[in-house]
Amino acid sequence: MRKAFKFHSNFKLPGDQHEAIHQLKERLKNCLILQTLLGVTGS
Repeated sequence: MRKAFKFHSNFKLPGDQHEAIHQLKERLKNCLILQTLLGVTGS
């Protein structure tokens, strides 16, 4: 049985982060558990 993973933050997502998170969620739903995240933090 799977446990639900929930995450909550008061921060607003900038730019294309909404789409990136959506893609991560869809890939996890399809059991693609090995993923590489590309990006820059604090630019």
